[in-house]
Amino acid sequence: MADRAGRQVSFEAAAGERILHAGLLAGAGLPFECASGTCGACKAQRVAGEVVDLWPEAPGRKVLRAEDEILMCQTTCVGDVALALRGSLASPPDPVIRRQRGTMRRTDILTPDIALFEVDLDTPIDYQPGQFALVGIEGIPGLRAYSMTRHEPGAPRLNFLVRRVPDGGFSSTLFARAVPARTVEIVGPLGKAVFRPEEMRPFLAIAGGSGIAGMLGILDRTRSVGHCSLYPSELVFGLRDSASAYLLDVLEEAVEATDGGLQITVAFSHGEAEPDLVRRHPALRFNTGFVHEIGLARAIALRDCKPVHFLAGPPLMVDAAMRGLVVEAKISPTEIRYDRFG
Repeated sequence: MADRAGRQVSFEAAAGERILHAGLLAGAGLPFECASGTCGACKAQRVAGEVVDLWPEAPGRKVLRAEDEILMCQTTCVGDVALALRGSLASPPDPVIRRQRGTMRRTDILTPDIALFEVDLDTPIDYQPGQFALVGIEGIPGLRAYSMTRHEPGAPRLNFLVRRVPDGGFSSTLFARAVPARTVEIVGPLGKAVFRPEEMRPFLAIAGGSGIAGMLGILDRTRSVGHCSLYPSELVFGLRDSASAYLLDVLEEAVEATDGGLQITVAFSHGEAEPDLVRRHPALRFNTGFVHEIGLARAIALRDCKPVHFLAGPPLMVDAAMRGLVVEAKISPTEIRYDRFG
């Protein structure tokens, strides 16, 4: 494989293995964001050799313009294959990306469509706060991306927040009423939207729905190092309404642990917060409106503090928040961190 500057990298892929996953596991700095077929960031041009498309209906295929372009995350090779990138190869992944097996079990049902899961790993992996992993279940094609909700590097487990997708075979399997522990495949860690306490800067995080998962991992890390006491930071968490709220007790505990260094605003897009909810969570702030709009208002107010900006949530929300931060708040894209999957 060669990039536009002529730099080359080569690696082996097992039969049926996705090209992107094989390259990342071999330490190649291949381009990607979701690594699961939805974003299109891993596109490449097939120069020579035969390939097999594993998911012709992948949403990420909308970025493909030529007949010989492929999504590396949804393509396997038949024999030797030569590929070319329009962009540049990146540095090798750090931490190292690994594949292994684990046992996944549901630990808590938060709403009819949101639940927490824990995976007991065969061996621990190292990862950064804000990263995600790909999870696969035997018998169900493809891998799904989920962010780690805790930061416990070196621990033999990973924790995930999973949203049930209507008519989704993968999530429906996990949400089945009688769910035994399931053997799963894990590929990770992945993602660039990571929190680094050594930067010694405040942050503004804007999360919609289940996008809160990666932010929980960031909050876990900030709490362990006392970051928000030194660098006051904010999180804006978007939900539909009071009836759909979840994890507010966890978020309130995070605020209380910082003695005011962390502020969390819960934004309801469809109606005001119910008075009883406000009374039960006095450490949280509540607002009405779309999370990207409320997050944008906070970004403008905090601009002089020069925070790092984190985005997570549905693609439409992330795109709207990105446009607002860049166009209206005049934030440089280099100051905005997000991983596009969903």
